[in-house]
Amino acid sequence: MEKEKIILWIIIGILLIAVIYTIFFKGSGTGSATLSTEAGKAAQAYAGMVGGC
Repeated sequence: MEKEKIILWIIIGILLIAVIYTIFFKGSGTGSATLSTEAGKAAQAYAGMVGGC
């Protein structure tokens, strides 16, 4: 039972590393553009609410 848990956590770790690698290294061109676009949208939405309440 303990050996199965160790193997399961190793598989989860490998998958997590693969996902992080894919997001940051393979999609670095589109990933950074997407993040900056989302940040810009959030800034515009916040700027519109300055005089609220």
